[in-house]
Amino acid sequence: EHMDNLVAWGHEKLKSWRQQASAIQMTGGKHGHSEKSCSARDLARRARVQNKLAGVCEDMCREVGAYPDCAQCPQFVEP
Repeated sequence: EHMDNLVAWGHEKLKSWRQQASAIQMTGGKHGHSEKSCSARDLARRARVQNKLAGVCEDMCREVGAYPDCAQCPQFVEP
């Protein structure tokens, strides 16, 4: 059930991000934003997303019994 909820949440997030990306492409910088400011905002958003998801991989490994052998988790440090 948890994985189903996670899958549904992920699909909704992807749909939202695609809509945002489409809207950004359609404006084409008409609002006076330079390419550098767009890149800076993009990097900031990516950092926020990565920080939100940082513990998810380790939590998933614990749930499926693979912890502490989670070599695939990014930046995983064995306890």
